[in-house]
Amino acid sequence: MKKKFLILGGSGFIGTNFINYLSLFRSNIIFNVDKISKESTAEKFKKIKFAKNYFFYKFNLTNQKKISKLIIDIKPDLIINFAAESHVDRSLDSPKFFFLNNTHICISLAEACRQLKKNFKIFHISTDEVFGDIKNGKVNEQEKLKPTSPYSTSKSCSDLILRSYSDVYNFKLTTIQMCNNYGPYQFPEKFIPTAINCLINKKKIPIYGNGKNIREWIYVEDACKAIYKLSLLKRPKKSYNLGSNIRVNNLKLASILIKIFFKNKVKKNKHFLFTKDRLLHDKRYALSSEVAKKDIGNYVFNLLDKGLKKTISWYLGNLIWLKDCNKKYQGQRQGLKVFKK
Repeated sequence: MKKKFLILGGSGFIGTNFINYLSLFRSNIIFNVDKISKESTAEKFKKIKFAKNYFFYKFNLTNQKKISKLIIDIKPDLIINFAAESHVDRSLDSPKFFFLNNTHICISLAEACRQLKKNFKIFHISTDEVFGDIKNGKVNEQEKLKPTSPYSTSKSCSDLILRSYSDVYNFKLTTIQMCNNYGPYQFPEKFIPTAINCLINKKKIPIYGNGKNIREWIYVEDACKAIYKLSLLKRPKKSYNLGSNIRVNNLKLASILIKIFFKNKVKKNKHFLFTKDRLLHDKRYALSSEVAKKDIGNYVFNLLDKGLKKTISWYLGNLIWLKDCNKKYQGQRQGLKVFKK
């Protein structure tokens, strides 16, 4: 039986990969809505297998009327919301924009769902950053929200807005807190593509502070497969953490990238450029993903070395895409305005 997926923000990093994965199944009909910003993936770069089952709509998701009309017209079985501005450094420079944009998108979606009262499931993609700095152990889905940046605060607000509407107006909502994704199509402002871009262009990799900040990493295709499995559950839970249990600090991560890129033939320390640390830089994130594993089975994910090899190989094989990104972003440091007196 064919299922209709309405993907919000399907031209962003994870959204693009998710749509490419969805398109492998002929039974899926895919509708993508995205406003297209400089960080978006242009349609010409997507790799959609069954193109006849894919439809793209360009408009800003803050427009509730357009979302409502599209939902009425296509009658989706599932709505998956990836839409958000998602870079901490940029949020430090433009906090008001992040708060207004990310919450407005969710209010528009929630209002559409409240008024239409249609029987579809909504999966809202959030981030582990809503839980803030995790000094020890791992956090589960019941952990209190403790965001520390404008980005993570805007995501926390978005999560709570949708959750409140869902509880009051009784529509089906599942929130997925994701750890850091990496892989194809990630815009060069993020750490791993920044590092790869620097290595390709024979530049030093910028390391914030001492590089000891720890993040949990999952290869984006593995995350997409897990999201897809969760979306097919008949009775999904209201909240899932989705992580890999693979945690490394930024310095070690950069060292692994250098080792892979140069095939062990270079001294890694020559490729680091230590820079001023980010304001209120969280030291560590760590998710407990046992609930998701119980509901969909022990989802398989690439070990870090293997996932990074795939990622580097993709970037080297898609230099036209990278060149297109570099026209819009030349690697300038963001999040510095906050330091100015």
